[in-house]
Amino acid sequence: MGRVATSLSIVFPMWNEESSILLAVDAAREAVDALVAAGDIDGYEIVIVDDASTDATPMMADTLAAADPHVTVIHHPANKGLGGSIKTGLAGATGDLVLYTDADLPCDLLESLTRAVRLMRIYGADIVSAYRHDRTAEGPRRAVYTFAYNSLIRVGFGLRVRDVNFAFKLVRRRVLDQVAVSSEGSFIDAELLIRAHRAGFHIIQFGVDYFPRTRGVSTLSSGATIAKIVAEMARLRPELAAIDPAVSHNGHGAEPTVATHRLRRRNSAHARPGPAGRKLLIVNADDYGLTPAVSEGVLRAHRDGIVTSTSVLALASGFAASADWLESCAIGVGVHLAVVGEDPPMLAAAEIPTLVDRRGRLADNYRSFLARAIAGRIDPADLAREFRAQIEAVQSRRLTVDHLDTHQHLHLWPLVRNVVLDLAIAYDVGAVRVPRSTTFFPGVGVNFLAHRLAAQATARGIVYPGQAAGIDEAGRMDVDAIRGALARLARTSVGAVELSAHPGEAHDPDRSRYDWNYQWGEELTGLTSAVVRADVKRHGFSLGTYADLVASQRGPTA
Repeated sequence: MGRVATSLSIVFPMWNEESSILLAVDAAREAVDALVAAGDIDGYEIVIVDDASTDATPMMADTLAAADPHVTVIHHPANKGLGGSIKTGLAGATGDLVLYTDADLPCDLLESLTRAVRLMRIYGADIVSAYRHDRTAEGPRRAVYTFAYNSLIRVGFGLRVRDVNFAFKLVRRRVLDQVAVSSEGSFIDAELLIRAHRAGFHIIQFGVDYFPRTRGVSTLSSGATIAKIVAEMARLRPELAAIDPAVSHNGHGAEPTVATHRLRRRNSAHARPGPAGRKLLIVNADDYGLTPAVSEGVLRAHRDGIVTSTSVLALASGFAASADWLESCAIGVGVHLAVVGEDPPMLAAAEIPTLVDRRGRLADNYRSFLARAIAGRIDPADLAREFRAQIEAVQSRRLTVDHLDTHQHLHLWPLVRNVVLDLAIAYDVGAVRVPRSTTFFPGVGVNFLAHRLAAQATARGIVYPGQAAGIDEAGRMDVDAIRGALARLARTSVGAVELSAHPGEAHDPDRSRYDWNYQWGEELTGLTSAVVRADVKRHGFSLGTYADLVASQRGPTA
């Protein structure tokens, strides 16, 4: 199979490790000597990063370096924390492979490093990350902390790694050349894996026997350290969430579960750019048909502003009066499928009994609907019947439907998601909306569900913009909010993005029955403002519709 690399760097971040440093360096020498003897590598270096230790660590490190040319020492004049030490070590390492681990030797380095190199070679991995077989030796509190943290990373970032912060990660040089981390604290482990995962690198895991620290000082479970992890996670979350997953560098796509299984890569066909390499921007106005004045506002935002697309609320009271207005303009049209809200369903209660109450009314909002769905009281067949009626009501007006989405984003929920995706195929609708959020809460849940929606859409050949904005600012999309959202979308690396909004004429007595507290008129003003139109041009966006997105993915016809 060939060798993984010719050289290896082992990085030890150290702070007050006088009782561990000699054992750590000896263990590293033993492990790399075994790899050299086996022909797996030709050379190695041991990089010690002294993080402004106040004990004998700096002196002992310098003594080791003076006696052994394989040992390099980097001293921090001031303490930079774990993240700063790891960054220094990774930057100073010169090997084709780089391992960073702790000086207190949390696992048998000879056994673990030998296995990691072998697994990297066999499975073509870019990163090998170890996890502990048993965390209970450190007590129940640390075990609970670890479970909670790993779960948060998995839900918030879609990273399926069993033991994110365990200090044993073997990384190829090409990963470090492409992925730049910025954390100063213990969030650096998660940041490295998240960035590598989203960049398409292949990550595998394997289990090790864990030996808790018996020497030196650990601060990982201290209140200050936990607070710093949470603060860094909150600070970096918008940036990390904006990184669109790329195709795997190795082409693997298996689901990560245990040991040598891979982290799943999502098909990135949706990331193809718009005309002339410019980023396609879809500006979609929701709730067309809610009232005639909302429909008028949508069309004015299209005629005088940046709106390119709209989602029609077919069951709303204003749809019948305003549907024909869409025929004479070039705006893209989707269906805003709804089974919650103030308006009655299109079908009779007897046809969709699980969607309505005794008075034949739909659930007031997504919370009520989800409570019934979780309790198993929603029949997907009823959803499909009502959604079909809404799609066909729009199509009956000689309108071509180019995308589907849902009122209050219900299609994020798996039960609704599957129905919507199946209907997209049945009605030959090539695109769906995949909402995204930059908030910590409820953004963690939104983005976890969005990741699943995107994966299921890709599996069915349905496309979607690679990033989106508007869910966090819903009803408050004034000029400043629009400009901020456009700047955020412009920074993403994807080829197509969506901005959703809710414009409407400012004065609308028919809207009094909708207690949403939306600023319809302000959104219309923002979407038609000169400064916003200038921002679209300045950021290099190409305005378009979902139909343009579908066409760009399918390519030219023969």
